[in-house]
Parts: sequence; structure tokens; C-alpha cells
Amino acid sequence: MIYKYDYGLLNYIIQAFGGEPQVWLTKERSIYMLLIPVCWQFVGFYFVVYLTAIANIPIDIYESAVLDGVKPWQKAIYITVPMLKSSLVANVVLVISGCFRVFDMVYIITGGGPLNSSQLLSSYMYYKAFADYNTGYASAIAIIMMVLGLSITGVVKVFTNKIQGDT
Repeated sequence: MIYKYDYGLLNYIIQAFGGEPQVWLTKERSIYMLLIPVCWQFVGFYFVVYLTAIANIPIDIYESAVLDGVKPWQKAIYITVPMLKSSLVANVVLVISGCFRVFDMVYIITGGGPLNSSQLLSSYMYYKAFADYNTGYASAIAIIMMVLGLSITGVVKVFTNKIQGDT
């Protein structure tokens, strides 16, 4: 409803300031327009994960850093960020798995269009299973999505372990 040309919220705001309405869901912009509500939907969850991790950092570390004369920005860089490694890895894994599960926004906002420009693997799988009645092909797409998700997650895990020097 936000992106509709005739009665969408964005065009209403633009017209209130004297501008001309725009077509927001074009072939070139539709995937970017989908990115905005998807990020908005999940950013709070990842933020809560980081806030919880920051709250679990022992206060003694910060107190001893203050006694050693560490500046606030140094506390952030040298204490807080390294202590958030496990949360960062968890959030990256959750983002990767979430990327393969994004379906509802695509289906509701664009339906994969215009001209399949915002089609994702999940929406393509749905289209093949329920519009084309090709459940075998849709099942193969689901397996490919699972293998891709596990592979990318494994690569991220190896990469983050090498960065930190863990084995």
C-alpha cells in the first residue's frame, strides 16, 4: 500500500510537499523497494541480540579499562567489539538463513514482478509448486536452497574462525 501510485503513502507525502507522484515498483527498482521493508522487519531483532550481548559483558572489564586511562572510543573498539564476536557470528548466520526464507514481502508487495525482476528463490519455488503444479522442480529448488544456506553458513563460520584465530 505504501508504493501504490494512486493512493500510496509515499506518493501522498510527495504530493503534500508539491511533488509529482512516481511509479515505485519498476523493473529497475522493485528489488530495492523490497529491501526496505525486509530490513525494517528484522533490524530490531538483530539489534536486541547485540544489546543483550553488550549487557552480558562484565562491567569489571570496563572499570579496569577506565583505571588504565582508556578513552571511551578505545573501550568500544578494543573491548566491546571483540566481546561481540559470538553475537556477530550468530547474527550473520541468522541473516543468511533469513535471506532464504524471505517470501512473504515479495509475494505481497510485488508477486515477483514486474517481469520477474524481484523474483527470489523462495517465491520462484512457490510459483513452480502452486502455479505451474511442478512439485518435483519446486522440491529440487528447496533442496538447492538448503544446500546453499548450509554451504554459505559453513564458509562464514570458517572465515570468522580464521579472522579471530580460533581452530
